[in-house]
Formats: sequence, structure tokens, C-alpha cells
Amino acid sequence: MMKMEVLIEAKGLSKIYRRGRENIQALEGIDLSIIKGEFVAIVGPSGSGKTTLLNLLGCLDSASLGSLRINDIEITGLKESNLVKLRREYMGFVFQQFFLLPTLTVRENIELPLLFSKKKIDNSRIESILKKIGLKERVHHLPSQLSGGEMQRVAIGRALINEPRIIFADEPTGNLDFATGKKIFHLFHELSRQEGITVVLVTHNLKLADMTNRVIRLVDGRISHDHQQDKARNPPNFLPETWGTIKTEGLEKSYRWKKSAIKIISDVSFAIKPGESLLIEGASGSGKTTLLNLIGTLTRPSRGKIRIDGTDISHLPDHFLTPLRRDKIGFIFQQFNLLSGFTVAQNVMIPLIPLGLREKERKKRVFEILEKLGLEEKIDLMVNEISGGEQQRVAIARALINHPEIILADEPTSNLDRKNALVVLEILRELKEAGKTIVIASHDPLVRGEKWIDQTIIL
Repeated sequence: MMKMEVLIEAKGLSKIYRRGRENIQALEGIDLSIIKGEFVAIVGPSGSGKTTLLNLLGCLDSASLGSLRINDIEITGLKESNLVKLRREYMGFVFQQFFLLPTLTVRENIELPLLFSKKKIDNSRIESILKKIGLKERVHHLPSQLSGGEMQRVAIGRALINEPRIIFADEPTGNLDFATGKKIFHLFHELSRQEGITVVLVTHNLKLADMTNRVIRLVDGRISHDHQQDKARNPPNFLPETWGTIKTEGLEKSYRWKKSAIKIISDVSFAIKPGESLLIEGASGSGKTTLLNLIGTLTRPSRGKIRIDGTDISHLPDHFLTPLRRDKIGFIFQQFNLLSGFTVAQNVMIPLIPLGLREKERKKRVFEILEKLGLEEKIDLMVNEISGGEQQRVAIARALINHPEIILADEPTSNLDRKNALVVLEILRELKEAGKTIVIASHDPLVRGEKWIDQTIIL
């Protein structure tokens, strides 16, 4: 039997950061081996240590404890000059933000790493890379003339120029729509299968992670799953039990009023899985919106636990909750909460601004989501120029623009007539069928009558 070549081997790998007098354990006791030609996805909730692990494996950071061997070379204790040489000769890196130089063409950006090595420019090698990444016709284009997917392919071409044995990629599709991200994963798969390049990447998208040979899941800095997928067939639809799941245990929320504590909700426990829907019912003042805000991390519980994606988020610091809300949760509010001085497109685009996407990519995403919701002809209208039903669809588009796994809707039909309410409910049903987890707070009988609602909680 042919022995598989181990390229990466970690034993007891740990990383501890100092913050003032406090020690923060980012990774603890990581043991793993990655062989030549493997295509590996590292997944897990925000703050679980995915990027930290990638940085350690890629020799961009040093471990606090443990051992790491790359191509049978012990990394621990190596000088920075030796690490630079190792990275240059064995590794290629692809990042979420592309990091292309705006004044250089596609070809010049790909050639850039050769300036720092002793290798000469090999025109046949560059032509081969351009063909492989599908950009032969755009060789003289500047980054500003490319789409987001094309820019990421240039970044992959740049990572390939030094003929690496390993490619490390940190959220390489984070700024791309799903269809474009799928093409990027296909490219990685071909590099792994045809050229024997080992690809190790971090992603929060498990639908894309399904395209890899192996999925390693981190929770709280430890490996909780290490799932090998069969190369000989299409990878299975692997979803850890907790992915997209919302679980609450004994949830309670009280507010202080003078010397008294006013209890809004008490002892609420439930669990819903990916692709399921939950209706929260109750009279006005019963706590429906409060419960929705607790699930969405917009407020914190007085007691009890909330788990999203397997992580107890009840008392996580804000710097962990912000990326979780941005990446995993879409909010639809009763009052639409649209900015009246902005167009339909500008309102939908707002969640994309912190991501640092180029304007061209933002506009592309906005048009695609508005087209799906039948609003492409309203794109340049001010929001006060469209109907209430259309405003709610704009709010839904804004909630969906970052491709969240969870949709939280607070009285989404209460300000709409029956016709528009049914349109909104049909959109939510289709989102559920697409695998989204849907939680609705509503007292509307129309919502109660929907057959696609899986569970109901009455407060």
C-alpha cells in the first residue's frame, strides 16, 4: 500500500494572547496531520480560532505551545529569515481582501512575488497560470476593471507563481456571492486534484466547505469534528448538528424599574435546526420582540443560555457578537427602518460598506438580490416613492445581502395589506426551503396559518 506523504503535522498546538493581565486561550491542544493534495476546510463559529490556526500552519504567527512540522521541517524555534524562505518556497497565500496593487495589470500582479525570489520570469508558467484561472483575455486589465471573482482569481494566480506545495486561504469567498464563490472552490479543487497542491482554507460557508475532501470544525479553540470526505464521489452534505441551530435554555429577561425587577420573559427553552422555522406568538407586551432581540444578540439575557452555531453567546463580548450578527443573522423589522433620504439600492447596500468591497462589486450584489425580489426597476427610486409592500421587500433584501444563515423577522406583515403580506410570507417560505433558519415574532393570523411553520411558542 502506497504511503501518503504528510506535509503538515501539528501536535499539541496552542496559542495564548496576553491582554493586560489576562491570558486569552485562542487555541488549545490542536493535533492534526494534512497530507499532500488534500483539500481541507476549517470551519467554526466566529471567535473559534479558525484564522489563528491558519496563521500558525502558514508560519505567519508562532505557537505558544506544541510542535509544528511543514514538509518534515520542525518550525518551532526557526529564525524569521528561515520562515520567510520556507513561506516563499513552499506556500502561497490567498486572503479575503485580494490585496492587488491597483496600478499593476493582471499579469504584473501575478508576477509580483518573483521580485522577492531568485526565480526568473517564466512566460510559459505565467501563460499556464492565466489559462488555469481563466483570465487570458484580461491579462492587461487593471484590478478596477475586474469583478470581485476575477480579482480573487488573480490573487490565486499570484499564490501559484512560485509553485507552492501548499496554499493557505483565509475566507477567500467572503466578499463574493455564492455562485462566484463556488467557482473559486472549483478552482481550488482542480489545483488539489490535478496538481497535487495541498489547499487549506478557512470558510464560514458550509455549503462551499462541502466541496472539500475534509472538514475540520473548531469550537472554542479546540477541534470538535474532523470529517474525512470521500474523494471518489461527490462530497456528502456534511453539516455538524449545531450549524445554524438556535438553542435556548431557561431564558429569562428582566428590567429594573426603580427598586423592582420587571420580568419580561421567563424560562423559555427551545431548539430549532437549519432549515426549520419558528413562530413566536403572544399578545402585545408578552415579550415577542424581546425574545427575538435576545436571539439576535441585540440584548443580553438576565439568566439562561442562548447557543448559536454551538457557541454559548449569552455573555460574549461585543467584539465577538458584531461579526456574528454581520455574518450569520439577517434582521427584518416591523417598521422597515429604511433611510428616507436614500435610494432603494443605497438602503440595501448599507451592510456591505463595512466589508470594504469595491463599489462595482457592491452594486452587482445589490442588483442581484433586488432582481430576485422583483425590485430591479425600483433600484434608483427613493424609498418614499415606493409602496409599503415594496419597502418591506427592500428591508428583506437588506437582510439577505450578506447571505445570512438565520433570518429574524419582527412582525413582518403587520403594516401590510393581505396581498403584500402573502408576498412577504412566500419569500420567507422560499428562504426556508433554501436552508435558512427562520424565526418570526408575530400575532398575525396569516402567519399562524402558514403550513411551513415547524414550531410555535406562545408567550
